[in-house]
Amino acid sequence: MKSKYVKLNNGDRFEVANESGGILYFSCCDCGLVHRVEVESLNPKTNTITARMFRENRRTAAVRRVRGIKVH
Repeated sequence: MKSKYVKLNNGDRFEVANESGGILYFSCCDCGLVHRVEVESLNPKTNTITARMFRENRRTAAVRRVRGIKVH
């Protein structure tokens, strides 16, 4: 089964495509914890990008079930 999540290694860079609507899903390779990350456009006045992160409990449970990850 192909993973819905992009595999990144420690320190890897990534780009946010416009088609994604600025929403990404990250899954930890060790514990399977999934977060939804919402990224907003660059603010030209402050030269900053705003990002918000939310824990995705149902996606986390699914990833852990598929990968056989047990968390105590």
